[in-house]
Amino acid sequence: MQSHNRSLSSAMISHDLQDWLTRTSAEPAPLPNCCCEQSTCASSELFHDTIKRLEGESRLAAEIGQSLLLKYEKFVQEDEQRRREYEQKVRKTANMLLNCLI
Repeated sequence: MQSHNRSLSSAMISHDLQDWLTRTSAEPAPLPNCCCEQSTCASSELFHDTIKRLEGESRLAAEIGQSLLLKYEKFVQEDEQRRREYEQKVRKTANMLLNCLI
């Protein structure tokens, strides 16, 4: 059950990240002008540059997050497979011991 919940939350996170990446890849909304109404305002240029940098960093963080999420899901699947294999080996060994005692 816990594995099922992890898969659901991982799938939702992956979907949300993909949705955000798709939406942000479209043409960005125009940024507002400065209150001084000058096209060469240093404050406005700094603001615009900062917004562009933050958008790029956010995109990179989302892509890294999505990659890490996929790796996590793979590790969880591998872990569950190993757990099943070990449980089967334990059962087989226990049965062999019981047969030796009988």
